[in-house]
Amino acid sequence: MTRKGFLAIVILLAALPLALFSQSQYDTNDIKRHLFYLASDELGGREPETAGSQKASLYLRDLYAKMGLKLLFDNGFQHFQFINGWTSGDSNMATLNGRKLQIEKDYVPMDYFQTRLASLDAEVVLFEGNANLISDTEPEFKGRWVMMSGVCWSDSLSRQHRVIKLMRSGAAGVLIVTDSLRPEIENVYKIPVHKTTDMGPVVCISPAIADSLLIGIGQSMEKRREYHLLAAAPADHRKIILNLRKSISVTTHFLPTYTNAKNVVAYLEGSDPVLKNEIIVVGGHYDHLGTKNRISKKTGQPVTLIYNGADDNGSGSVGVLELAQKYARSENRPKRSVIFVNFDAEELGLIGSSHFFDDTNAINPRNVKAMINLDMIGRYSDEKGLSIIGTNTSKEMKEVQKVIKKSNKALKTMDFPQNTFLFFGSDHVNFYKYDIPVMFFSTNLHPDYHKSTDTPEKINYQAMSQIIQMVDRLLDNLANRKRNLTFKELEF
Repeated sequence: MTRKGFLAIVILLAALPLALFSQSQYDTNDIKRHLFYLASDELGGREPETAGSQKASLYLRDLYAKMGLKLLFDNGFQHFQFINGWTSGDSNMATLNGRKLQIEKDYVPMDYFQTRLASLDAEVVLFEGNANLISDTEPEFKGRWVMMSGVCWSDSLSRQHRVIKLMRSGAAGVLIVTDSLRPEIENVYKIPVHKTTDMGPVVCISPAIADSLLIGIGQSMEKRREYHLLAAAPADHRKIILNLRKSISVTTHFLPTYTNAKNVVAYLEGSDPVLKNEIIVVGGHYDHLGTKNRISKKTGQPVTLIYNGADDNGSGSVGVLELAQKYARSENRPKRSVIFVNFDAEELGLIGSSHFFDDTNAINPRNVKAMINLDMIGRYSDEKGLSIIGTNTSKEMKEVQKVIKKSNKALKTMDFPQNTFLFFGSDHVNFYKYDIPVMFFSTNLHPDYHKSTDTPEKINYQAMSQIIQMVDRLLDNLANRKRNLTFKELEF
């Protein structure tokens, strides 16, 4: 053998492990192709029940079908509805001094607390000052309307949080004095909500109606302003409660409006005749914020911004898709079954994942032994790193972390945060509630988070490929291990 031949063999052998490693990585071109479509302007930000969302869900479902995976629920779609707002019902009414008030002229009912039908006929007390000074219980509030205005607010609370403080301290209803009802009319029915409550009515009233109530103590809104201008005590030290000796009767009536949404769910049956009844779930939401109309600061003209959501969460959606493709094509199926799911309506409150176990005949939470969630895995940098949250939801935390660390071939920065508020920010939470160990992969927040600038050309595709490979190794471990992980409740 010549010296040149020997050197050639040495070089070949040295390069072989690297070549094998690069071949095991997920194809960045494939990742890019999927992501550039899901985050394209054509899909318009993938807001639930829009044409873009429909295209995204069909795209994902059809790819799962081509892979040969079993499509669960309704041909791969798990349909659900959720309340996305409220509209005025026909029972709204208000009377003062025997006079029937006109809606949208004298008052506007507010749907802060999603009360479907609420009535209150009671005396009115005026509250002015710093809302932070409100006690847990204010006896003067009990069973009464509490009227508040912008005459004297020195605290930093939002109006809605002031209302909450008043309600929690005993107010049966809240009257908000506003200089103009027009903004209230335009915004009142656009507050997104998810759960109904039985709190009392909240109503915006005009200054003229407020004057009709203040006349009971010989006052007016103008006199209240003068009083506070002349008051000796600083505004942030005041807490004024006055019984106005007037009553008002109001009924507020709202009807919920619904949005139709759907998760995309595919199933790979395990190879073991016993263990195939156990399931590992790999998920990531595919919805985002849709489009928003804005006034351009440069031109002053209206513009439509598209929130493409490339990282949030086009990246996680593609990650789930790539893993499904690899496992569907593999000759060696895992022992346990795997469900690949793309959740809808995550951005509106983790709604899609909250509906995942609705149909217990299809998926019993007791059969799910672990859940991996991919949400924002596309913007890795050495500075921000990769976070894997939730490994401490199993007693085998160190073992899980070891599997993940061993599979990391290129990322310099990776950590396993514990007791972090970020744990509650994505879909895995709705699995944790069922005592299921969860692992949440994310490359963390960045300046484009929830902005129209979260676009696919900013994705770190090489790192994303490596992260998917790490999840692959973890999934392989979870789906083939001898014993399942043991759930452990977190301590915060």
